[in-house]
Amino acid sequence: MIAKWVWHPWGRLGIAILMTSLVGVAHHRGNATLTLVLLSALVTGGLYAGLGFTARGDFKFTGLWRQQMTWEAYRDQVWEPHEAEMAAEVEQMRKAEARVADFAAAHGLDRITLAVTGAGLGWIDDAGSVRISKTLGHIELGHLWFFPEGIANLPHIVEHELAHIQRNDSMRHILWTSGTAATSVAGAGLLPFPDAAVAITAVFALRTAAGWWRELACDTIAARRCGRPAAVRALTHLLDNRRTLPARLRYASMLAGLRSHPPHLLRCWWIRHAPALPVTDSAAPTASWNIGR
Repeated sequence: MIAKWVWHPWGRLGIAILMTSLVGVAHHRGNATLTLVLLSALVTGGLYAGLGFTARGDFKFTGLWRQQMTWEAYRDQVWEPHEAEMAAEVEQMRKAEARVADFAAAHGLDRITLAVTGAGLGWIDDAGSVRISKTLGHIELGHLWFFPEGIANLPHIVEHELAHIQRNDSMRHILWTSGTAATSVAGAGLLPFPDAAVAITAVFALRTAAGWWRELACDTIAARRCGRPAAVRALTHLLDNRRTLPARLRYASMLAGLRSHPPHLLRCWWIRHAPALPVTDSAAPTASWNIGR
């Protein structure tokens, strides 16, 4: 867990910044040969990719542990009559689990583990996924989506994460980030500082655009499965939640999220105007899984 949350994200960023700075200084001093620059770029990209694949592989074990400690702990508990609300939330968890199991069987996956976040383990409105290997996946959902105020949004949230697994976006993310790191080092070592700054900025902008496109593509896939109204409802809920945050926290969260996710306003606009989406929830292919009902 420490490796996942501390070393891998900050370690990769630290490697990219350190190598780019060292090669840039060497180029400024006239000591950066083509061989040195290319070797540095390959090493940086390789380390970046290696740490990314290691983080992804960790979920083979931590995913099972997190499922047992969170999802199964709630799902398998016997609730008393006065705990009817919790029993209702667990029933929605079982419906979501059934949908995920059907998806795994239909797409040739052996297992997709599930975990609940919140209460000290992640954020209450989290939603994340990873394709661990050809046959394994993992999804984490915040407690909020099983509460009465979040249940109606659960179909889109689940289908969005399943779309990421179907597209193997975790692999795409690793390849894009490692390529961006390698290109940044190469640019710093081969170009004058102003040109290198522009080139690195352009590469990061392209990487960000690719991340935005992945999210919009998954929103579209999710809307095809659960219906345009369900998708709009979920994205509007996310937007309204952000608006309730204090201004500084809201802007900080928005700026941090823009590295990989488009603004919620853009996502809402996209779904409202994307063609060929089911116009009602009942017309959606996965309406029968009945989450939120």
